[in-house]
Amino acid sequence: MLLEDFPKKRRRLSIRNTKEPHFSTWLQLENKFANHKELLSIAYFLCQQNESWIPLIAEYGLPHLERQLVFPSLIKAIVSQQLSGKAAKAIMERLHSLLQGTVTEVEIANRIVNLEQAQLRQAGLSQRKVEYLKGLAQLFADGTLSDDELASLSDHDLTSRLLTVKGIGEWTIHMLMIFALQRKDVLPFGDLGVRKGAIKFFGLSDQQKRWKKKEEWEALFEPYRPYRTYVSWLMWKVNSPQFVIAME
Repeated sequence: MLLEDFPKKRRRLSIRNTKEPHFSTWLQLENKFANHKELLSIAYFLCQQNESWIPLIAEYGLPHLERQLVFPSLIKAIVSQQLSGKAAKAIMERLHSLLQGTVTEVEIANRIVNLEQAQLRQAGLSQRKVEYLKGLAQLFADGTLSDDELASLSDHDLTSRLLTVKGIGEWTIHMLMIFALQRKDVLPFGDLGVRKGAIKFFGLSDQQKRWKKKEEWEALFEPYRPYRTYVSWLMWKVNSPQFVIAME
């Protein structure tokens, strides 16, 4: 898709205090993604659905998703449950020290299985998370779960498979899909940062702010299939303090 393919008619933006886009903004997007044709195509798609994405994407870009091993990614997701990014990072650094010398998933899993619970507790994990990690590690150590198997599953089948594992819920699976398996159409509707970002970006009413059902959030993000992962990432950016300052 070329720059001239964009509709000439411009619409009002929904973001407060954001100026109307002009040709130089489209050119800025092309320059930002000059070496990433796929991301440029995704940016074009999103901006065609809603021009309000233009200033966000121009400012923050879009994430370049990289394939990561499943088991270490699940470890990080479990550690991060209900913690700030700073706290989770500190615990992960201590875990890395305990896992030094391990390379493969099986090696990492066996190391965790053989670690004393006290060692994991000293790393900053709660007793419940220690139990979750040890249980998960056992499944990878004995081959019940594997990277190849999980990566080959559809989103639906992957969710069904992992929901049977103690300590893994939909949020953890969504993080795995986004940050390890490069799935492009994931909507972590239960993530507080995504919800807060959506409330700000879309200017949701008081009633909409209280949405509880998955279907309500899915309807809001429906126009952005099959790239809801990128929209979710932008919602995290909208919710960040840096973005609040930029909007003022």
